[in-house]
Amino acid sequence: MAALNSRRLRAVFLGVIVAGLGVTLWLLLIGPQVSESARPTVRDEMSQPMVQRNERLVATLGSAVASLAPSTKAPPKHDQIVIDDVSVEKNEVCEGEENLVSVTAHTLDGSDSELHYVIGGQAGRAVPLRAYRLPNGEVSRRTVSVFGTGGNSLSVAVPDYRVKECRLSRSVQIGYRGRANVVDELQFRAVVLENSSGGTPFRPIRYAWTFGDGATAVTSAPYVAHDYSRRSEMEMYSAFLVEARVYSESGESVRGRTSVEFLNLPFEDLRKFGIVKIVAQGSPRFPVLSDDGVVRQTFLFWHYYPEAVNIERIRVLQVNSNGVRSEFGHLQDAPDMSGKTIDPGQRLSVDFSFDTKRNADVIALVYKVEGASVDRRLAYGEVTLMKPPPVPTRANSVPVTSTRWASKIRRAMSILGKASVSEEEVWELERDGALAPEFSPK
Repeated sequence: MAALNSRRLRAVFLGVIVAGLGVTLWLLLIGPQVSESARPTVRDEMSQPMVQRNERLVATLGSAVASLAPSTKAPPKHDQIVIDDVSVEKNEVCEGEENLVSVTAHTLDGSDSELHYVIGGQAGRAVPLRAYRLPNGEVSRRTVSVFGTGGNSLSVAVPDYRVKECRLSRSVQIGYRGRANVVDELQFRAVVLENSSGGTPFRPIRYAWTFGDGATAVTSAPYVAHDYSRRSEMEMYSAFLVEARVYSESGESVRGRTSVEFLNLPFEDLRKFGIVKIVAQGSPRFPVLSDDGVVRQTFLFWHYYPEAVNIERIRVLQVNSNGVRSEFGHLQDAPDMSGKTIDPGQRLSVDFSFDTKRNADVIALVYKVEGASVDRRLAYGEVTLMKPPPVPTRANSVPVTSTRWASKIRRAMSILGKASVSEEEVWELERDGALAPEFSPK
């Protein structure tokens, strides 16, 4: 009976886990629209887009299910991966002080472009780690893991370094988040943390940023946006070390760093399927319905392949209110892209329009762009023009029950002079200090 009860409990727990996985996948399907070209894998919850946090939850649930099942999986292979070097920036640090750990590796089968690096639980080839002493005086040690193809992986310990019983007077932490409907643009924010109450207050006046791709910026505010969409994507992952050096009015400075990594889906399409992915980004970012009932957006098209791509045709699909796609046939307003060429590193601008009055039963038009590279690889991409949702009302929306959130939203609507505001607009007002603390939620 005990064995039977144990099996039943395991079955129930597996059912809960799988149900949770199904709900998470549903959230992913209905979540905010994100670019397919690449997604940043971020490391801190306060800066992660919701879709990425859901992806992490899917992975966690999948691991939990796997751990309950009988283990028939062979241990990880590492015969194709060689870790050449793991280095630490400093031989000794104070508690909480950054110490940059870097790793280099290669493969024996020539698949270096598909290696994935994780240092102390954070993705990247160079990651700033912070260490703290445990109550017994010991310091927990971290590992460096390199993952390759075919289940290959190899882990080694981070080289030892001394963590002293001291604290820096101040430090800088960098958080970031992606922007909706924009390809690989991140918004960074640097926060100066005072670790001691004594001394002269540190009043920031200037922020010097480096983004790891050769670009720099100087701002007077603690935030900045950076576009990573022009990076090379001829490997599975792109990793960058971002730095913010903050200067005070007295001339002092303090530095903070963080690692940023992107999964390059165009490379994956090329590697697995031999397809050149055509990427697109619309302006304005969100569809706007004009007074004549027409949605107009200009899209930029580009790709990451080293050869030119020739557009051969464009197909139009219509999406009805049930979400079903079907061939639209001839569309009078469809742009003619046949014969257009997208050169490497260049972007092609094309205007699109969607007459919602003429097509009253259609909620979106999908334009499938097809072509081939000069060396005859299939090239493919698509853009969607959507009918904007109706203005939020009590009848078609879920009411806000938090009085603080409601006050904050009303304040944001007043500042912007709009009948409704987005979460991003509220966040930007908070970031800029336009919303007083009493309007912040619990």
